[in-house]
Amino acid sequence: MTLADTSILLRLPSPIDSRHDVTQLALDVLDMRNERVVVARQNFVEFRCVATRPTAVNGMGLTAIEVEEEIDRLEKIFPRLPELDEVCAEWRRLCRFASVSGKQVHDTRLVAVCICSRVRTILTWNPRDFVRFLPFVPGLVVVTPDEVRAE
Repeated sequence: MTLADTSILLRLPSPIDSRHDVTQLALDVLDMRNERVVVARQNFVEFRCVATRPTAVNGMGLTAIEVEEEIDRLEKIFPRLPELDEVCAEWRRLCRFASVSGKQVHDTRLVAVCICSRVRTILTWNPRDFVRFLPFVPGLVVVTPDEVRAE
């Protein structure tokens, strides 16, 4: 099972995004391998934040209605992991051990969801956001769409 980082979800709504095609190809490759790609509730929180932010500040400039429609579409594509009670404790543990602060708390929560749901792979365009956790999460693998496509 592979967790799609929000950086993956953000590439899907816009065919003109320079990473759209490679992202879609990587998802197709994983599907052909019968690899289940899942998301967490946290992904939709992050997605809404970026998608509704103006393009002038690295957002997508979508309206709230457009974002809701896109999240509805994404929920039909990707199974959502259950939100387990253990996620909060695991998130706090990771924050302590990896000295997490600022925006990094969001990615830390995705890693906590992976640990609690026994997901071992994260598909992301931002591997640097996750490699810091590798010493604390044995067996965690972080891959980019380019790496999936090249396999």
